[in-house]
Amino acid sequence: MRADAVLGPAGDGFGAAQAAEFVEFEIGYDDVAELDRLASIHGGDRSAFLSEAIRVMGARERAVRLQMLQERIHAAIGGPRASEQVTADVRQVLKGT
Repeated sequence: MRADAVLGPAGDGFGAAQAAEFVEFEIGYDDVAELDRLASIHGGDRSAFLSEAIRVMGARERAVRLQMLQERIHAAIGGPRASEQVTADVRQVLKGT
């Protein structure tokens, strides 16, 4: 398949078809059956499944980074704050006290 080939089923809910690049990789024999089972959720389309897996794993990674950031912020300010406390803190800063 050419790198400039256009893939994507019509009406996939993701708008226009996207340009694609052929990527080759190996998976273990035991994982092939699981890949095919999971891909069957997407009509047997391994590419559609892998695209969805990339989106899900990206969202998961961003959630972990956000949680780590929140933990660092909470450590720096002495713990999580209720929204009322945040509002009071902002008012205090705006007043310059």
